[in-house]
Amino acid sequence: MSRFRSPGVVLYDPNGRNPYGNELAVVFGLLGIAVHHWVPRARDYVPDAGIRVIPGLAGPIADSNQRLRSVARRFTGPLRSIILQPLRRPVVAAWNVDIWDMVLLGLRAALGAQVLVVLHNPRQVAGRSGRWVRFEKLLLARCTVCVHSVRLQQMAAEDFPVVKVTPHPPFLSSVRGTSGWTPRALEGVAGLPRVSFIGDPRPDKGVNDIPAIAAAVGRSFELQILASGRAPQHVVEMLAEHGVLVRHSADDGPLSDGDLIAALLTSSCVVAPYRSVTESGSIRLATAVGVPVFAYDTDGVREILPRSQLAASPEALGEMIGSQLRSPAAPIGQLSLEDQLQRSLEAWKDVLRVAD
Repeated sequence: MSRFRSPGVVLYDPNGRNPYGNELAVVFGLLGIAVHHWVPRARDYVPDAGIRVIPGLAGPIADSNQRLRSVARRFTGPLRSIILQPLRRPVVAAWNVDIWDMVLLGLRAALGAQVLVVLHNPRQVAGRSGRWVRFEKLLLARCTVCVHSVRLQQMAAEDFPVVKVTPHPPFLSSVRGTSGWTPRALEGVAGLPRVSFIGDPRPDKGVNDIPAIAAAVGRSFELQILASGRAPQHVVEMLAEHGVLVRHSADDGPLSDGDLIAALLTSSCVVAPYRSVTESGSIRLATAVGVPVFAYDTDGVREILPRSQLAASPEALGEMIGSQLRSPAAPIGQLSLEDQLQRSLEAWKDVLRVAD
């Protein structure tokens, strides 16, 4: 007999880029649930056993060369994956794109089916208001809304009657098969110690704080920007004054998941100078391979990293990084991949009512 439980679960995942849905599918598979993973064609991938990938969604229409076909698929894909599923099969929306998604999710819930909608940013965080939010509250009122922390649950509970905490899954499938980070591995890295910054270097990601951080580090190092974007030229010039060499992964072409993991494993640490985040995929990816992460002391980050790796100012953050570069050490207290996986498994087991 198959270890996967019938009727399985539908995972509605219209995001063409973010791997959150892939990782959620792995969690469901580990719970013994058969997964019907609906994705855009651009997200087709080789899944684990028990995960059936169905590339029937449109993805970003602006990215398509066949606009008419993409528009048609944008209409029919959600119908097929949300409405035309057996009512006894739970539907989990890893993302939702617009009001069309919400109408169908709300309709399915009104028919008595179990519908779970992952809300990554409640309106109190994202700053949304007005007619859109009123529609969202009305259409999703019968759904179970899932958020990543108790703090977000308290916010979302202002708008929705049923809100559950389902911690963000770890990047298990992304890092599977790679070795974990260790200070000993850094001995083979030639030249300057390496500090990595994950994601496009934008003001909201704290890129303008990096020169002040670098000044407090107290030594030269290489700042590795792991993204498709480039740091502003004025930031690069200011960093050069502090002996910091900036390297952009974009200079070597598109960054694959494998390239990103390999780069992290040769980094002394990751700097994450974000001022306001609900959940940082970048931080979770780094912690999944064990790289020490240093960040500002904010609500979203505090749930992942220990106080010893959190700072209140650029200067304090730079001093922490400087200490790490002088004496590389494995982190103590930041959530490991195993910790993150266990938390996610336990929460989804409860929400999906999986029996032992």
